Amino acid sequence: MARSYRTRLTPDELDEKMQRLVGIMMMNHVGKDNLISMEELELKLGSYQKSDRNSAMTRREIMKLMEQSPIPIGATNRGVYILSTDAELKEYMSTLEKRAEAILGRMETVTRAYKSMRKVN
Repeated sequence: MARSYRTRLTPDELDEKMQRLVGIMMMNHVGKDNLISMEELELKLGSYQKSDRNSAMTRREIMKLMEQSPIPIGATNRGVYILSTDAELKEYMSTLEKRAEAILGRMETVTRAYKSMRKVN
């Protein structure tokens, strides 16, 4: 059964789309076992279009929500959810750290390749 999650924000602190996003997430998508797919979230928000651009916009809205509120939102390749346990937080932090390490590794690789290319030319 889905748990609900309380937040300190008042409705007038969020625009209409953000209010709907908070409502959707808090009612049924607390805990990783209750995640919502991006497609389903977009359908519920009334913004679904079959495109990567739309999904990127929804991800930006989720990031905006996380910056403006105390709601801890986690994500997987299957969807998003409100973190509800210490274990979920620890697992999600580990995932983010691995992503960050991979990005830093790519940055180093590209920089090395660029510098190598510049020496040749």
